Amino acid sequence: MSGGRRLIRFLSRCRFSVRIVAFQFTGSFWPALPRSDNQLMPAPSVAFAFILATMLGALFHLVVGGDVRVLALYLLAAWFGFSLGQLVGGVLAIEFARIGVLRVLPAGIGALAMLLGVHTLIVRPMRRR
Repeated sequence: MSGGRRLIRFLSRCRFSVRIVAFQFTGSFWPALPRSDNQLMPAPSVAFAFILATMLGALFHLVVGGDVRVLALYLLAAWFGFSLGQLVGGVLAIEFARIGVLRVLPAGIGALAMLLGVHTLIVRPMRRR
């Protein structure tokens, strides 16, 4: 067994806690549930967050428009903004509008802020004639 697999097995059996200011993160860095064939499966909260962020990015693309490259950029921005909003919501201990461990309100605001920022960066300025 390789060293990486040993480390993953060890971390999946351990429960540890790290405190940074007011943010407490318990468990391994990537929440995962062990499967019978020794592979890791993402936790339901991670899958739900991925689905919500993807829906936000796709809906933003539907409203704003663009080609496939812009869609890919919006999806990446929504994923990054959603995870950044989730992290900020954890640091600031925002408990409003939670679904399980997922802080939907700050994560959604982070995703929308990132989408608007990316949109303003890629919009071509209109040429004056």
